Amino acid sequence: MKEFARFAELAFNPTKHLLAGKKHGAQSLGRKLSQEEVEAVAKDALEWAKSKGVTHYTFWVQPLTNRTIEKYDAFFELDYSSKDGHKQAASIDKFNGKILVKGEADGSSIPHGGLRGTPEARAYIVWDHKSNMFIREGINRTLCIPAMLFTHSGQVLDEKTFLLRASERLKDESLRLLHLLGETDAQ
Repeated sequence: MKEFARFAELAFNPTKHLLAGKKHGAQSLGRKLSQEEVEAVAKDALEWAKSKGVTHYTFWVQPLTNRTIEKYDAFFELDYSSKDGHKQAASIDKFNGKILVKGEADGSSIPHGGLRGTPEARAYIVWDHKSNMFIREGINRTLCIPAMLFTHSGQVLDEKTFLLRASERLKDESLRLLHLLGETDAQ
């Protein structure tokens, strides 16, 4: 039971945070999020992660190579602006909805198992907003953001997307069967 409590402490559920917000309702489940909702999740995730001592984040992908891909970045950057003629370094938060949605746009450094040549290496990491973000502890604490990997042409390069598509298809076909059997209220 202690292990579950520890995992729950280190997991961030985007849907739960959207439903807890006054601006967002249950319609957030199972559909594409609006930019306002993405910004709200990014802000909540940043505040939550910083309260847990996290300084870095990574988009966490399971490609078809049986390994994980992790692209690390910091939640902040240094601002060397001049105030009153004196240069001073200050940290500013740089994690927002745009970063959360965009992920990595250049897949040339991402293992792909020989599925494509370097000229076709453009790939996109896409945040999976239906999965919990979580903190991995090690030398430092890192927020892991579950993501999926696609080529520029839409070819799937990760294991998770196949499972999500199969799950969605199974749900659709199950609902179709239930409707045929007269269960018209099933959703």
